[in-house]
Amino acid sequence: MNYPVGIDFNPTDKKVYWTDLRGDVIKRSNLDGTSEEIVKSLHSGSYLFGLAIDMVSGLVYFTEGGADIIAAVTLDGRQHFTLVTEDMDQPQEIALDLERGLMFWTDNGQPARIEKAAMDGTHRGRLYWCDSYTHKIRSVLVDGSDMSIVVENSGTTYYKIAFLADNLYFSAVSERYER
Repeated sequence: MNYPVGIDFNPTDKKVYWTDLRGDVIKRSNLDGTSEEIVKSLHSGSYLFGLAIDMVSGLVYFTEGGADIIAAVTLDGRQHFTLVTEDMDQPQEIALDLERGLMFWTDNGQPARIEKAAMDGTHRGRLYWCDSYTHKIRSVLVDGSDMSIVVENSGTTYYKIAFLADNLYFSAVSERYER
């Protein structure tokens, strides 16, 4: 291992997968570290960072900061798919919501942001988050435009949000809360 960064475990093949930042490769091994092998070798300067496994479709999703893309490769490394290429500037971490078919990633460029899209790279959409410092739930389009306040109450700290059938649910604590 030169410089492992992104890491995930695939329970289907019982292998650990990781990106090697300095080696420009995606590797895998058994849980005990034996049988290490290269899944995919990319061009020099790829700057591989985040990694997430979709065990249902057998794909390894990853961010590539050198080319500013999000891509996927089959578990055996034979097929490579570029998924997101536009408006990217230093993509880093990636996470998958297999149940909803979504991927989320951080982009540390200018401006820094969190984005989401369908797992095939389409339907980049609106993001929501709790801003406990300003006592608001905010929303923004993934390109950073159209920032809005969804809920605001100066006496409330918002912690968690969820959507179900176009309804927003949240947990919060009011300043009037007593133990």
